[in-house]
Amino acid sequence: MTNFLSREAAQDYFLLTIRSHEYGIIDVSIVLERLAALSSLGNSAHGATVFANEILHDHDWTKGDNDWFDDRSGRETSELSENHHGRSADRQLDDESDDRIHLAIAVGGINWIFHPFDDDWFPSVPHGHKRSGRPTDKLDPYLGWVYDKSKQTGRLKRKDIITLWNNEGFRVTASRSIDYYLENHPHVSRWRVRNPRKLPLRR
Repeated sequence: MTNFLSREAAQDYFLLTIRSHEYGIIDVSIVLERLAALSSLGNSAHGATVFANEILHDHDWTKGDNDWFDDRSGRETSELSENHHGRSADRQLDDESDDRIHLAIAVGGINWIFHPFDDDWFPSVPHGHKRSGRPTDKLDPYLGWVYDKSKQTGRLKRKDIITLWNNEGFRVTASRSIDYYLENHPHVSRWRVRNPRKLPLRR
């Protein structure tokens, strides 16, 4: 019987790897080695493993490719930083990042992160995680409610929610989140509308 990492462990491993590179702790070659390990240890049906495999494929990574980085003159370092973190070193925190990994965006003056492969349905699919402050804070982008765990603690202004849904990067991330959830959790019926893939209209 093959033992895989749990869905939660794979997601934590994936996000820790990406964040470590984002903060300059590890370079791109280590990122790809870690993602290759996740590809081997993670269940291929789980979101973190799916996105790890996409990144490895984009960077022509093969198992045992330890000298992959040596003859590319650092080109992949900037590509991973720009394409997969969605920002180079001189761009701001609230810029849009690659929707396959996460989208970091400011809404109502607060930095939120949206993960397109999040298996948690509460309070909505998608939902945002607060970048700083209480780690349990979540944003419902449909109604603007902010939750600390299951308790409503505030609400963003309507104009901020409209601005969010007018953002093309967010709409792409929202679509991927919904597609991922429908594919991996087809039994869930907590959707607010009959066709969850129909996003709110731009205004």
